[in-house]
Amino acid sequence: MEKRGVKEDANVVLKDSAPLGDGSTVYKVMFVYVDAHKVAHSVWNQMSDGGLWASFEEKKPIKIYYLPDKPDMAIIPGADAVVPEGAQYVPIPSTAKRAGALRYLAWSLLLFSLPVYYYAYHATKNPRQPKSKGPVITRK
Repeated sequence: MEKRGVKEDANVVLKDSAPLGDGSTVYKVMFVYVDAHKVAHSVWNQMSDGGLWASFEEKKPIKIYYLPDKPDMAIIPGADAVVPEGAQYVPIPSTAKRAGALRYLAWSLLLFSLPVYYYAYHATKNPRQPKSKGPVITRK
């Protein structure tokens, strides 16, 4: 949504958290923003990151992204989902939560492999000459 969405300022209205049956906690944030047509929208976002949730303060501004053709679909960067009106929470597959970590790991491995490939290629192209050990003294 961040690629197709419009960046806008919003104000946090409410924060909520609720424990789930599996021992985890779901965090929700409600914010209000005004779209390009000067219409106010209130949206709930759900997140699994307690640190991100704790960083928001009520009545403080935040940056959000919304879709111009669906203004009720707005999301905070780092949130897991937009909670539909009337729903308590949205079940999130566990793989979606780790997608950012896997992407970071993949890019890290790629960037690490480039210099390794470069040095390995040049090492085989220009092999080093063995160092001379100096004169050899023998007895007769």
